[in-house]
Amino acid sequence: MVTFRQLTRGRACADTAYRKVARWLPRLSYSRDENAIARAQLMDGVFPLATNTDLDAKAVLRAYKYQPQREKRHALLKSGLLVAPIFLNKNTRIEALMFVYFLAQLLCALLERQLRNAMQQNHLPHIQILPEDRPSATPTTEPLVRVFRSRARHLLYSKDGHRVQVFTDPLTPIQQQILDLLSISPKVYA
Repeated sequence: MVTFRQLTRGRACADTAYRKVARWLPRLSYSRDENAIARAQLMDGVFPLATNTDLDAKAVLRAYKYQPQREKRHALLKSGLLVAPIFLNKNTRIEALMFVYFLAQLLCALLERQLRNAMQQNHLPHIQILPEDRPSATPTTEPLVRVFRSRARHLLYSKDGHRVQVFTDPLTPIQQQILDLLSISPKVYA
């Protein structure tokens, strides 16, 4: 697209000088490369997987397919366990902190497994553990902790500092069901 603009201000006359302004408008054009499409069709269904291990192809593929579950467990560190960066100077402290995180992940995995196994034994296809009381066939640690987050315990002390009474919220039906499935006594929360 070509336009002409005056070099100076004012009304145009016979002596007015103009500048030519060219603006390029991009255009999109495409075509099908049938040869490239035919070559790509030859590779349909082929799953290339390179490795540096001594495992056979089936074991490598099995390990690769398990990777999302392993990464989901690792994602629990930042979401459910709220792990944040900590600056430590000594390697022994770093190792100790990572060991604590490992134990927390292990505890979460064991809780999930025990709850899912108990659901299977009791022929429960799902439990209402998700927000808005939605069902979950495979409950995870985060909604499990969320269910118990609202539990409150109030301690009443006298003026001289002696505990007079303890008030606890009653267990909700879903909390009671989870404790029953996990074989945990409700007295722990009383």
